[in-house]
Amino acid sequence: MSLSRLLRAILAWVILLLFVCLFLFDFTGWRQLALSWEFSPALVGKTLAGIVLVVIAAVTIAGGRVYCSVFCPAGLIQEFFFRLTQRFRRSRLSYVKGLAPYWLLIPLIVCLILGLYPIFNLTDPIARTGSLLAPLGEAWRSWRDGTDNYLGYLGLPGLAFVLGLFFLVVLPMFRGRWFCDRLCLVGAALAALATLSPRRLRLDPQLCVGCQRCERVCPMRCLDSRSAKLDAERCVLCFSCQDICQRQAISYSKPDSPAKRRVFHQSLGLAGTAALVAVRTAWGGRENAFDNHVMPPGADNFANYSRNCLGCQSCVAACPVGIIKPRFPSLRPELDFTLGYCQYNCSLCNHACPTRALKPLDFASKKILRIANTQLDRQKCVVVTKGTACGACAEVCPTHALIMEEWQVGKPTWPVFYPAHCIGCGACRYVCPARPFAFTIDAIERQEIALPRREAVVEKGTETRVEENSDFPF
Repeated sequence: MSLSRLLRAILAWVILLLFVCLFLFDFTGWRQLALSWEFSPALVGKTLAGIVLVVIAAVTIAGGRVYCSVFCPAGLIQEFFFRLTQRFRRSRLSYVKGLAPYWLLIPLIVCLILGLYPIFNLTDPIARTGSLLAPLGEAWRSWRDGTDNYLGYLGLPGLAFVLGLFFLVVLPMFRGRWFCDRLCLVGAALAALATLSPRRLRLDPQLCVGCQRCERVCPMRCLDSRSAKLDAERCVLCFSCQDICQRQAISYSKPDSPAKRRVFHQSLGLAGTAALVAVRTAWGGRENAFDNHVMPPGADNFANYSRNCLGCQSCVAACPVGIIKPRFPSLRPELDFTLGYCQYNCSLCNHACPTRALKPLDFASKKILRIANTQLDRQKCVVVTKGTACGACAEVCPTHALIMEEWQVGKPTWPVFYPAHCIGCGACRYVCPARPFAFTIDAIERQEIALPRREAVVEKGTETRVEENSDFPF
């Protein structure tokens, strides 16, 4: 094994292992830092966005698609399963003509302008990696903690998980890094930049004997030994071909002077890449109509959330109670209150987000942030329908927006709702024993600031005292 391939392999697989561990274990802070240095989150990021994009572009122009070779988790997962099944594959892979980068960039730019974000998310490598690793991480943590429903996590993301499994695991076994070559937005942008690189892998037609050994190990299928052709802009610099060539016909060196057609392709590719960055960062495209689904805390408003969410599923993996789930077709996560309720003392999801989709919140801000609109229909309450004492909603309400008061002499107390103090966490609905529920929770287009938590008034005999610093009124 050549030194270049050995160094690349060590660095790539270490990075892939660390990236997988970020989703399998509770490394929320590290996950945010790692994802902020990925291309797609940086494209819509705020803090390190400019630095990351400049570094990736500079490295690509200087040496080719190094990012795809070492740092892209989606590409590394594909290559892992491609190598894993290489010896057992019956059909031998051969050269396949690729698409010019601008043919992929142009429809994606149009999709961003029209606000068709489901298509953008379907072709984003970080979104596909997150949709695959997030449910696996949930299942692993559930099994580790000894719960009985860990297998159920694998079915919750539905289409998002299936797409990630197909493109990153199943398809590479038979077609190599097909997703990188045909669908990947980042790959198209970097392929356009790679055409400017002064150094690239080259196939010397004078030394090549057409043995096709290099074709069989190329995950991008960009080598044509019969015609002594190597599509350098598609090459991800895995160096497998260089290592297996016995005649040293493949070298990493400067290319010949580009033809006029290649210069034309470079201009179109670079123009498309610049337009993509401009559209995604400066404008972001038209927003989809408000889809009436509860956004995670810190989303601020639907326009911000739909524009910046990549569907990477980091918030899904970070949620300790598992109520944040991706929704089809947008793949943007939403809160599912049938699985639980938003924890009062938790802000892990917005700190895990690598983009501006969820803004980081401190505990003080999180505790007064209204994420949904809650309504109470007391005619459905079991106190009215069955005449039984309850009070479960008032017991779990963290802001004391619900208290129990007497409404008829000799009958159990019923809940009184103060909506100005409600943050829409869903705890009341989750514990409500009435069917249908006495509480309904509706999404809001813009998250609001609620009034601070009410002081819990607890009667004990003839005395009335105020519970200080109490999370619950019981």
